Amino acid sequence: MMQQVKGLSDSNTALRQELDELKVAAQTVVDMVDVAEEDVEAPLALVEKVRRVPQGIMRYILATTRQYVPNVLGLVKSNWPQSVLAPLGEGMNPDCEENQFEE
Repeated sequence: MMQQVKGLSDSNTALRQELDELKVAAQTVVDMVDVAEEDVEAPLALVEKVRRVPQGIMRYILATTRQYVPNVLGLVKSNWPQSVLAPLGEGMNPDCEENQFEE
């Protein structure tokens, strides 16, 4: 009986330690990503913040893309003035195959 209690106690201690490590790792991820907390009256729990991380990453990617694409296109146009960039504004057809893209 005492052996079972000791085993359960050790198991409980290991699970608590793992939970603490997961909390630290989750908080690190949440701190790296700007998690939106609008429309919230009270501060969000850590688990709710973790659930919002993917949306924060997508917002970051969209904002970054909007910032660097014009710069890249400006560099292309300044180094190759004869390049036609108008088709880039239309986007690529998802059905376009690689040999059609190269044309």
